[in-house]
Amino acid sequence: MAQVTAVELLPRLARGVELAALMTALGTLAIGALIRSLPRPEDLASSVDSALLRIFRSAATLALVAMLTWLPLQALQIAGESRGWFSASLLVLTGTTFGSALAARFGLVALSLGIAGALRSTWRLAAALLLAGAALSIQPWLGHAAAADDRLQRVLIGAHVVAAGFWLGSLPALTIVVARLPPDMAAVATRRFSWLGLGCVAVIAGSALPQSLSLIGDVGGLFGTAYGLTALAKTAGLAGLLAMAALNRFILTPRIGHEAGRRALVLSIAVETALGAAVVAAAVGLASLPPGAHEQAVWPFALQPDLSRIGEAYYAKELWRGAAILVVALGMVVSLLWRRTRLFGPIIGAALLFWLPLPNFALLAKPAWPTSFQRSETGFAAAAILRGEALTKELCTADCFRPRDDPSDPSPYGLWQRGDGDLYGWLTDVFDRIGHSPFPYGTIAKLDPRERWQLIDYFRARVAGSVARNAGNWPYPVLTPDFPVTCRDGRSSMRDILGQSGRPIEIAIPGRDGAAPPPAPQDIVLTRILLASAQDDAVPTGVDCVSTSPDAPAALALIAGVDQRGLAGGRLLADANGWLRSRLLPLPSDDEKRTLTAWAAEISRVAAAPFEAGGIGTHRH
Repeated sequence: MAQVTAVELLPRLARGVELAALMTALGTLAIGALIRSLPRPEDLASSVDSALLRIFRSAATLALVAMLTWLPLQALQIAGESRGWFSASLLVLTGTTFGSALAARFGLVALSLGIAGALRSTWRLAAALLLAGAALSIQPWLGHAAAADDRLQRVLIGAHVVAAGFWLGSLPALTIVVARLPPDMAAVATRRFSWLGLGCVAVIAGSALPQSLSLIGDVGGLFGTAYGLTALAKTAGLAGLLAMAALNRFILTPRIGHEAGRRALVLSIAVETALGAAVVAAAVGLASLPPGAHEQAVWPFALQPDLSRIGEAYYAKELWRGAAILVVALGMVVSLLWRRTRLFGPIIGAALLFWLPLPNFALLAKPAWPTSFQRSETGFAAAAILRGEALTKELCTADCFRPRDDPSDPSPYGLWQRGDGDLYGWLTDVFDRIGHSPFPYGTIAKLDPRERWQLIDYFRARVAGSVARNAGNWPYPVLTPDFPVTCRDGRSSMRDILGQSGRPIEIAIPGRDGAAPPPAPQDIVLTRILLASAQDDAVPTGVDCVSTSPDAPAALALIAGVDQRGLAGGRLLADANGWLRSRLLPLPSDDEKRTLTAWAAEISRVAAAPFEAGGIGTHRH
C-alpha cells in the first residue's frame, strides 16, 4: 500500500471532522424533534434543550471551521503547491464541482445554525433540520460520484449519508436524553429512536449494495484492495452497531427504570457512539481511496471461489447445505429479539447446526494466485497480440518455432481454462521457471506488467489457432480481438460492436486479388465487417463497418490457425456476444455454392445460441 503523505492526510482529516460534525448536528436536531412532544417539567425541559443546543451549535460550528480548513488543503492538492493557498482556493471554489458543492454546503449549515434558535420553536427546529439534511445530501458532489455521470449513484450516496446522519449522528444527543430525562420519558424517547434507527438501517443497507457493486467491482476488489478491505471494516462496524442497537432496544431499555439499568444503557450508547465514529472514519477513508473496481487486486488467499460447475447436481447439493446452515444461524439471531424465544431459539438452532451436514466448500473453490482477480491492461487487442508475438520471437530460445514439440506453443497447458489473473500468476511463477518455457529461466519475471499481458494475449491467440487448425474450429469461447473500425453508425472499435447489436458478426477478408467475399444471403441478419487495404477508408456497400488496421489480418490469421495468405478470401463468424465460433477458409470455386449454403446455416445456428458473456477462460474485462 502506498504511503500517505501529509499533503494527502490533512485534507482527509478535515473531511472526516467535517462529516462527523455535520452528522452530529443533524442527529441532534432529529433527537430534539423526537422529544419535542414529550411532557416535561419546565426546568427539566430547559436542561435537556440547553444540552442539545450546545451539542448542535458546537457540531455545526466545528463543521463550518472544518470546511474552511478543508478547502485550502484540498485546493493545494488539486492545483499544486506552486500556487498560494488563497489563489488555489479561489480557483477550486469558482472552477470545480467540489468547490461549488462545498460552498453550497457551507451556506446551508450556516443558515441552519442561524435559524435553529434555542431549539424551542417547532417551525425553527423543522427548518433547521431540513437545511442540515440538505447540506449532508450534497456529499456525492464531494467524492468519487462527482466525477461519474451516474445520477442514481449520487442519489444512493446522498440517501446513505443522510440516513447515517440521522442514526449515528443522533447517538451523542440520545446519551444526554437517556441520562437526564425521567425513566418513563427516556424509555419513550429510546423506543422512538429505535423506529428511526430501523428506517435508517433499511436505507443504509438498500443504498450500500448497488454502490458496492459499482465501486468494489468483484470479490477480488473486496478482499484484495485497500478500498474493499475498508468497506469490509465499515460493514463489520455497521453490524456491530446494529447488534448494540438491538441490545439497547430489547434488553437495556426495559430495565431503564432501575438506576443500574439506566447507567448500563448510557454506557452502551456511549460505546455505540465511539463505534459509530470509527464507522464514519472508515467512510471517510472510502471517499479518499480509489475504488476497488479501478485497482489491480492482490488476492490474499490460497483458494478462490469457483462456480463454473455450479449447475451440476452434486454442487447444487453443497449449496443447499450451506443455505440451510445460514438460515438456521440467522434464525438464532432473530430469536434473540423476542423474550419468549430468547432462550429456546439459540438452543434449538445449536442442535440443528450440530445435526445438519456441513457443506464441502472445497468443491466450490480452486487454487488462486495473488493476481487471480487482476485484469488485463491490453484488452486482447490485435496490436497487443502482435507485440506479444514480437516479444516471443525476440526472447525465445533456439528451440522455438520448430515443426514438432515447439515450446513457444503452450497448447498443452490448457490456457483457455484459466482467467486472465490466474494465467498472469501461472505464467510468471510456474511457466517462467520450468524446462518447457520458450524463454530462458526468469525472462518473463523481468518484463514489465504490460509486456506480460501482451505475452498472454499472444499465447491465447496462438493456442486458439493451434486448436482451430487441428479441430477445424474453436471448441471453446475465443474472444474476438479488438481493433479499430469505421462504421456507418459511428462506432470506432470492435469493442463498441461486441454485445451491442444482438446480431452475429461476420468478419470478411478480401481475397488475394483484393475482391471482397460474396455477401451473405438477404434473409440472414448480421453485422458485416470488411478488412480492407489502407486506401479504402470509406464503408463499401453491403457491409456495416470497414477496418484498415494492418494488425487485424495478422492477429485474426494467428487465431484462425493459418497464415495471412491462407486467410485471404475467408470469413470468421462471431456470435452476438463477441465469441468467435466458426471460420470459413477459401475453397475452390466449384465448392463455393455448397459452402455458402452451409455457411448461412451456421450463421443461423450461432445467432440462435450465443455463448454467455462470461465464464472460464473467456478473459472478459
